[in-house]
Amino acid sequence: LSNSQSIPASFDAIGNFLAERKKPVVICIDEFQQINNYEENNAEAVFRTWMQNFPMIRFVFSGSHQGMMTSMFSEEARPFYRSAQLKSLEPLKPDEYALFIAGHFSKGEKKIARTQVDKIFVWTRMQTYYAQLICNKLYSKGNVVSDSLLQEAYTEVLQQEIPIFSTYQQLLTAFQWKLLVTLARQEAVANPLSQDFLSQNSLGAASSVSAALRTLEKKDFV
Repeated sequence: LSNSQSIPASFDAIGNFLAERKKPVVICIDEFQQINNYEENNAEAVFRTWMQNFPMIRFVFSGSHQGMMTSMFSEEARPFYRSAQLKSLEPLKPDEYALFIAGHFSKGEKKIARTQVDKIFVWTRMQTYYAQLICNKLYSKGNVVSDSLLQEAYTEVLQQEIPIFSTYQQLLTAFQWKLLVTLARQEAVANPLSQDFLSQNSLGAASSVSAALRTLEKKDFV
């Protein structure tokens, strides 16, 4: 879109086109919380108004930032307040995910052992993007997955992500980066503001950690 004034007109054109189809239409929008990053201050209101003008169109909104998504639909002052039914997706069950992965390998006449799938789950912390990325690389490497191929795939992914990880460090202050690295090494921290955690990792005052933690949460690092 060339300018903000053309946005409502463009939305109306899309809505009219879909309405004229005389068929049920469902629009699925992933990472919907990104609407908050648009330059237009009233982006949420513009989109919500457009939705109300075309009630025959159904919407599914999804996003990886649960806090931002919940705020958009539960805060009374927001345009999308109580406009949708909220549903939280639980983590995939390892057994079901393992069967899914093994099934895809089997369809291609390839073999991956359950022990190797479990290693992938541990290495990726069950994050589907990285789990599927590892499996995709393994799928192209041969008919039988070995531990050596698994290590090779790990190395390729790490090399691939180096530019991104380097950029992350530039986005944070030295203390924020230190806190992020500390949390990553711990993997699971029940209370990052506890005195034991602060003293064991030489993080200083709880107020400083709290401020840094808010920034990391806002930037979706934790």
